[in-house]
Amino acid sequence: MDLAGQFFRENSDIVFFIYGLAFLVMGVAILLQPRRGSEIRIAGILWILAAFAIIHAINEFLDMWAIIKGRSIMLDIIRFAALFISYCFLFEFGRQLFRMTKSGSPAWQKKISGLLVWWLLPAIGFIIYIFSLMSPDFWLTGSIWTRYLLGFPGSLLIGSGIFLYYKNKKTSLGMNKVKNYFLLMGASFLIYGILGGSIVPAGEFFPSSWLNTDSFFSAVGIPVKVFRACCAITALWAVTGMLTVFNIEIDNKLMEAQSLLKQQLSDSEEKYMELVESSADMIYSVDNNSVIVFMNKQCSEVLGFDAGEITGRHIREIFPPATLIKLENALERLEQKGIIFIDDGKIIKKNGELLRVEINLMSTYDSSGKSLWTRIIVRDITEKDNLNRELKERVRELEEFYDIAVEREIKMIEIKEEAKRLKAELEKFKA
Repeated sequence: MDLAGQFFRENSDIVFFIYGLAFLVMGVAILLQPRRGSEIRIAGILWILAAFAIIHAINEFLDMWAIIKGRSIMLDIIRFAALFISYCFLFEFGRQLFRMTKSGSPAWQKKISGLLVWWLLPAIGFIIYIFSLMSPDFWLTGSIWTRYLLGFPGSLLIGSGIFLYYKNKKTSLGMNKVKNYFLLMGASFLIYGILGGSIVPAGEFFPSSWLNTDSFFSAVGIPVKVFRACCAITALWAVTGMLTVFNIEIDNKLMEAQSLLKQQLSDSEEKYMELVESSADMIYSVDNNSVIVFMNKQCSEVLGFDAGEITGRHIREIFPPATLIKLENALERLEQKGIIFIDDGKIIKKNGELLRVEINLMSTYDSSGKSLWTRIIVRDITEKDNLNRELKERVRELEEFYDIAVEREIKMIEIKEEAKRLKAELEKFKA
């Protein structure tokens, strides 16, 4: 123990550096962990723990600097400010964490939570300031009372709060395999509270005059800073392990989103197929070799083919040569055009009859832009042609009727003019 104690005393600057580095990494790890949109309640206050860890790391680095370069009034003021601010964040995190677990908690916990009001931290800070101001050594007295009134209770609140939080949420968190991390974090902060909050620099008042860093070294043979550093390293490992719960939460949300998306795609595809099957148009899907891979019910009803007779066969089986040439030319241009319309095509029925059709072609692509298949929508325009012919016939009849009517009107005018002329001659004759 004597050799170990001597080693740590001679290399206390290294101990301070490791101690501070552990808290610094902890704070950075918390800040870098994605927590936006998390449903885990503790996520909303973890930034307070990160603030404590980073500022306390600065305090330890300043203590290391004081060992290397020596104390000064300005350095002591900055050291005290860093220690005080960091423990304010420590206490506030513990206060909010403990109050967070009061829902559904036993009566004793609710009573303690009721005492942890928001103005408790400013009140304690004011007391520490008054005690420090009244002392000849502002840094020493301020550091002692900061550890007593903020560090010790804050660490105990965090340790017990973590245990209670896990107990309250173990049905959801236990499945995420973070139990050991939560329990280890709680234990490390409880021990840290004792080592960092009750074992203080030697002061002139009780209990700092009796239980302090010097008396601890005399009893144990190793500086208390070594044990605090071990607690910081353990807390770092526990916190980083505990943070994996957010990664697991993100993975679970992604899985839920993928499952929902697959269901929506399935529903969308089902509705799309219902529309395809109920369409009055003939709809085909052909691969890049112009082989039919799908046809809807309307194709069978209009052409008389069963699906098994057409699928797997080339489009030349249902389109005559003249239309096939137009389709092949259209397929070559489809990648640039996207959609191509043919208004004067023909299609072959099973009985050999040709139907006049309009044809729409459109391609389907994957995420890389590669063509998967082509959709061919065919509309029978036989009835449309019949209506056009009937309309033309009606127009021709109307034109003929108009011509006859006009000719008749002209003749009537001529007859009326002749009648007037004869009547005029008759009047002259009578005279």
